[in-house]
Amino acid sequence: SGLLGVVLAFMGWGVWAIVWQTLVCATLNVVLSFYYVKWVPRASFSLDSFRCLFGFGSKLLVANLISAAYAKIYDVVIGKKFSAGQLGLYSRADKFNQFASSNISGILQRVSFPVLSKIQDDDSRLLSAYRKYLQMSALVVFPLIMGLCGVARPLIQLLLGQEWMGSVPLLQILSFAYLWDCVVIVNLNLIYVKGHSDYVLRLEVVKKSIAFAILLMTLPFGLTLICLGRVVYALISFYLNTYYTRKLLDYGFFTQLHELLPLIVLSVIVAALGWGCSWLFDNPWLALISALVVCPVVYIGTCWATKLPVFCEFCQLAAKYIKR
Repeated sequence: SGLLGVVLAFMGWGVWAIVWQTLVCATLNVVLSFYYVKWVPRASFSLDSFRCLFGFGSKLLVANLISAAYAKIYDVVIGKKFSAGQLGLYSRADKFNQFASSNISGILQRVSFPVLSKIQDDDSRLLSAYRKYLQMSALVVFPLIMGLCGVARPLIQLLLGQEWMGSVPLLQILSFAYLWDCVVIVNLNLIYVKGHSDYVLRLEVVKKSIAFAILLMTLPFGLTLICLGRVVYALISFYLNTYYTRKLLDYGFFTQLHELLPLIVLSVIVAALGWGCSWLFDNPWLALISALVVCPVVYIGTCWATKLPVFCEFCQLAAKYIKR
């Protein structure tokens, strides 16, 4: 579908290239899912099954609808308050961060949920596995997000052109909001696994109420303040999610923050190195290539030299997978 969208764009289809790419992607997803899962709906309905699933699923449905409304409200409000050009700058900055964070976090969520569900009644094993998923998610996602923050200037210049450079500071600020996405998702996963969809709904109502309030307070002060408001909301969201993880498994906000602190520090160093490369070279290609070499080498080298426990465990798991 991506290839089709690019071909249609080069053929001059304009915005219809995006429309057809989206339609083909959704259609192929359905067709391939049916092919690999080998499941066909039957013309029958179980009231008992519905009652069993509705109590859990209905709350998640409402929570996801609230979350979806929040995800789109920024574009609507910014488009109404500011010019189309400013909306474009914000939207592009947001999309770059979504690509780096949300896609990876979504994969981790789909992988971790069935594994954690198998041990949901064994709290000690569940806590151990949950901590590993949390730290390994951060091990991968944190440097990617902070690396994107560091190389934003040459990346935007190469991919979008000089006219989009206004999105660079917005992208860099939003990186600090998306940094916590993987942590928030893994925490939510634990609540799903323990069967508390009521907690999830309660959290979404409280979190999104706070988010809308922050948006309204920052809206009169421009896009920069709106993006900073999202950073504040991300930290609040992380804290609120850990309220229930502490209640369920005694694994709260400060414990998680303490365990993630080495990865946060290393990722900020990655951002600083990327930023340094961006300003050291005027040529965007040189800046980007040098950052893509220096940042991973320093990050991985530091993890290896300090024998960071989560990194060592990640390497052991990777080695076992390769041997298979």
